[in-house]
Amino acid sequence: RVMVVPYLSNFEDLRRNLGLYREAFAAANPGLAIPRVQMSFHMHAAETDGQAIAEATPQMEQYVGLFKASASAWRSRRSSAYPGYEELVQQLQTMTMERVQRERRGFIGSPQTIVALIQNAVELFGDIEPSLSVLWGNMSYEAAERSLRVFAGDVMPRFAHAPATRAAR
Repeated sequence: RVMVVPYLSNFEDLRRNLGLYREAFAAANPGLAIPRVQMSFHMHAAETDGQAIAEATPQMEQYVGLFKASASAWRSRRSSAYPGYEELVQQLQTMTMERVQRERRGFIGSPQTIVALIQNAVELFGDIEPSLSVLWGNMSYEAAERSLRVFAGDVMPRFAHAPATRAAR
């Protein structure tokens, strides 16, 4: 099974690489179903997009700030095992809530918006299993719990009877 954190990934490259993985898995395991790819996304649900974005933006800013601080060591280091990591801080400089929303890099919004974001991720990446991060940045437990309740009550039922699909290639 594969897990991906697509937060900073080029989505087209990731889609192509997942296709290659699925092709290789199918070739190496004839007759076995291709397992879903687990993908990690930030999630914050609220009654409206505006409320969700207002609540999540300071948390995203804090999360990215801490990520930049921890990744800053890569500015002066290179490793053949981690090509491109020295560019990590530069990529993080452009990571804002507006970009997360525009590029659909997180599931943040109203239930209707989150349903559409999940559907978009499945269309783009194939058969995935979203793994949701709900307590990020400086998110309060109360806000995270409220978000989970909205997600469980208004988003999950929309996928309750979704058929399991064979992964797209």
